[in-house]
Amino acid sequence: MEQPLLSNSLADTWPFWILLLAVLLIGIFIGLGLALLLRWLHGKTARELAWEIFRENEAQRQSVLNSIIDQLKSTFGTLSLQALSRSTDEFLKLAQSRFNTEHRTHIQELDAKKGLIDQELKRMSDVLDNISNLMRLLEKDRVEKFSALAQQVQAANEQTALLMNTTNQLRQ
Repeated sequence: MEQPLLSNSLADTWPFWILLLAVLLIGIFIGLGLALLLRWLHGKTARELAWEIFRENEAQRQSVLNSIIDQLKSTFGTLSLQALSRSTDEFLKLAQSRFNTEHRTHIQELDAKKGLIDQELKRMSDVLDNISNLMRLLEKDRVEKFSALAQQVQAANEQTALLMNTTNQLRQ
C-alpha cells in the first residue's frame, strides 16, 4: 500500500507541478513584459536624454558660433577701420606729395610766364619809348617845318605885298 501512497502523492503533486509551471510561465511572461516595458521606458528616456544632450550641445555650439561670429565681426571691423585709416593716410600723403609737386611745377611755370611777360612788356616799353621819341622828333620837325613854312608864307605875303605896292606905284 505504500505504492498507492506514492502515486497519490504524485497525483496530488501533479497539479502542483502544473500550477507551478503555469505560475513560472506567467512569471516569465510578466518578467519579459516588464523587461520590455522597462527597456522601452529606458529607451525612451535615453532618446529623450540624447535629444536633450543634443539640444544642449547644439545651443552651446550655436552660442560659441555666435560668439565667434561676433568676435570675427569685431575683429574684421577693427581691421577694416585700420586698413581704411592706413589707406586714407597713404592717400593723403600721396595727395599732399602730388599737390606739392604740382604746386612747385605751377609756380615754376608761372615764374617762367611772368618772366616772358616781363620781357614782352620791356620790349613793348622800349618800342613805345622809340615810338614816343620818334613822335617827339616828328613833332619837333613838324613844328620847325611849320615855322619855316609860316615864315615862307609870311615872306611870300610880304613879297606879294611889296609886289602889289610896286605894281601900284608903277601904275600911278
